[in-house]
Amino acid sequence: MSRHNTRNKNKRPRADESASPSYAALKRIHSTGAITQDDIRQLYSVWKPVCQGCHGNTKDSPNCFCGLIPTTGGARKTGLWQKNGEHVGSLGPDPSKDLRASTETPAGLTNLGATCYANSILQCLYMNTSFRSGIFSLEPDILKKQPVLDQLARLFAQLHSSKMAFIDSAPFIKTLELDNGVQQDSHEFLTLFLSLLERSLSYSKVTVAKTIVQDLFRGSVSHVTRCSSCGRDSEASSKMEDFYELELNIKGLSNLEESLDDYLSVEALNGENQYSCESCQKRVDATRCIKLRSLPPVVNFQLKRYVFLPKV
Repeated sequence: MSRHNTRNKNKRPRADESASPSYAALKRIHSTGAITQDDIRQLYSVWKPVCQGCHGNTKDSPNCFCGLIPTTGGARKTGLWQKNGEHVGSLGPDPSKDLRASTETPAGLTNLGATCYANSILQCLYMNTSFRSGIFSLEPDILKKQPVLDQLARLFAQLHSSKMAFIDSAPFIKTLELDNGVQQDSHEFLTLFLSLLERSLSYSKVTVAKTIVQDLFRGSVSHVTRCSSCGRDSEASSKMEDFYELELNIKGLSNLEESLDDYLSVEALNGENQYSCESCQKRVDATRCIKLRSLPPVVNFQLKRYVFLPKV
C-alpha cells in the first residue's frame, strides 16, 4: 500500500524569480556592465520606507530595526538590545549621558591614574586663546614631524569641538612617555613642557606659532647690586636673564601682593656679606634686589609651598 506524500501539501508555490525587479536589474547589469543608482536602490532595497514601528522585524527591509530595538516601554526576549538583559550592561556606560550640557562649558580630561598634574597644565594652556590659536595655525607637515605638537593639536581640537563632557588624554600622555602611575610636580612639568614646545615650534614657518611660547610666557629680570658708598651698580647688574615663571615665597605672607613685595625686596649686604665694589676697590656695604625688566602677557607664578629643612 502506498503512503500519501504530504511533504509539499502546505508548501506555497515559489514565485517566478525571473519576474522580480531585482532579477531584471541583475540581468541588465550583466549584459551592459553598467550599474545605475536605481539598480543599487533596487538590489539593496533602500527604496523601502523608513520603519515607523512595526513591532516586528521586516527582514527584507534594511530600514527596519524593530527586531533589534524594543519599542518605548516594551521589551523583547530576543535581539541584541534587550531591555532587561545583560547585553546592554556589558557594553559599558551610555555615551549619551556623558555629553556636555553646552558647548560654552569646557570639556574635562580623563585622569589616567596620576596624571592630574599634566591635565591641569593642559587645561590652563587650552584656555589661553592666543596659545590655542598658535597651535591651531601649525602647518600639517610640522605636525607630522613633531608627534607632541600633533597630539597637542588633536587634544585641543577635541576640547574645542567635541560634544563629550570629557576627553581621553591617553594618546597625548603616551606620546610624552609619561608614567601614569607616578605623580609629578606640575611646575616641573610646565617648565620641561614649555622648553620642549619651544624647540618643536622653532621648525614652524608660521610666525604666530614659531615664537608663541616666548611671546606669551617669557620675561626678563636683572639682579642689581648697588654700592652704598659710591652709589654705582655692579657690571653684572646690567645683565638680563629670561624667566618663564616667578618663584614666590608664601610662608608668613597673606596674599600675592605681599609675596611680590617679598620677591622684589631689597637685601642689605653688610658684615661678612659685604660687596667688593669695582669703583671703590674695596669691600663695602651694598644692597641687592631683583628688578623686573620686561613682563610677558601671561605671567606664571610658582608658589613655594615647601620649605627645605636640612638635617641638623
